[in-house]
Amino acid sequence: MKKLVGASLFGVSVAIIGFVAFSTHIGSENNSIRTECSGYSNDFDARIRPTSDEVFEYIEGELERVMSRAEDNDLERGRYYAWGPTYLLEGALAAYEATEEARFLRLAVAPMMTMAENRDSATGIADNYRGRVLEAWGSDHFGDGEVYTSVVTHAGRIAAPMARFAWIVNSDEELAESYGNAAERLLVVAEEALLEYDDEFRTADDGRIGYYWRTIADRIEPLNHQTSVGEALLYVAATTDDPFWDMRANQLAEFVRDSLYEQSNGTIAWNYAPEVGDLHAGRVEPVWKAHVTIRFMHHAARLGVVFSDDDLEEVARSLRINVLRDGDTINAYISEEVDPMSNYENRYGGYTNVTPLYILSHYDRQLGEAIECLISERPEFGGWSAHPKTATAYVERLENRR
Repeated sequence: MKKLVGASLFGVSVAIIGFVAFSTHIGSENNSIRTECSGYSNDFDARIRPTSDEVFEYIEGELERVMSRAEDNDLERGRYYAWGPTYLLEGALAAYEATEEARFLRLAVAPMMTMAENRDSATGIADNYRGRVLEAWGSDHFGDGEVYTSVVTHAGRIAAPMARFAWIVNSDEELAESYGNAAERLLVVAEEALLEYDDEFRTADDGRIGYYWRTIADRIEPLNHQTSVGEALLYVAATTDDPFWDMRANQLAEFVRDSLYEQSNGTIAWNYAPEVGDLHAGRVEPVWKAHVTIRFMHHAARLGVVFSDDDLEEVARSLRINVLRDGDTINAYISEEVDPMSNYENRYGGYTNVTPLYILSHYDRQLGEAIECLISERPEFGGWSAHPKTATAYVERLENRR
């Protein structure tokens, strides 16, 4: 990836540090992070790999649970679809790619078709803020439950597995014969949903970067929200080869990359809500948000959009150093400054937010080994299947990966 210097951002000149400038070694690294495991003495040993049957049964059961929650509340479907089933659908699609067992595609397609059939355009529920019915999924979670509206974050999170499913199917002639119609339908749904918010997409630096602005709140979307939509953009672009979607995916990926900066210990970080005019201002992203952001980086590198494998190695190394500290300390933020997770045990799943970082273990094996050790030693991590957000990490453990 090229080194960017002196880019103009929102009309303000800033210096962008390319990954090539980041340190590749920290002399005191072994003194600042967890390097030893006290022994896999608990009844649960996180190093034992699950079978595909075990992973399938877990995802199937959890999907049934979280989908039923959404179906029971018409006015909250958008939020419930976005922050539960999508993690599991990501896991199911990753499991297919790991095993080539078609049952994982069948497992994923049914709930996605249900989501497609329950858009506001099908239920007829109008968006109070926009004054019309959208090809997306709304929620009355806003304005103290008095405003039913749809936000790009929810649409992006729901559209992402749909677009990835279409990308997988369209890449294989045999799959296209069995799942082509579903893939085509879900891809259209994903595109229609994303287009509903294109008027909220802003650009800067002569169109090089782009980001979403939440008009109902009159503020920029936080980075993990941007990347939630970004994952959908990546796979819609990869599936359609449409120059418009390719442009949007690249603009957002450049925005995310510009948000990264080097800390004094030679690691990289990024902030939760970059400020207009200074993407490096504000507090760094907490782990319970960052696991969404790194997933976007992972998929962008996979598809060759702005990020590279070398970049992900730096990200993984930085997370290992800054989050997995020595002793019993787990940092709640991706910062060199420590704010222990013990202060936030009940925040968005607490320690279970560390487990999704395991998807970067093939970029940094020490990161993976440390997470395996922590899951084995500490009951508060809840094992590999503690939460829908840990599904993809669980899949990474499959014993029969291709």
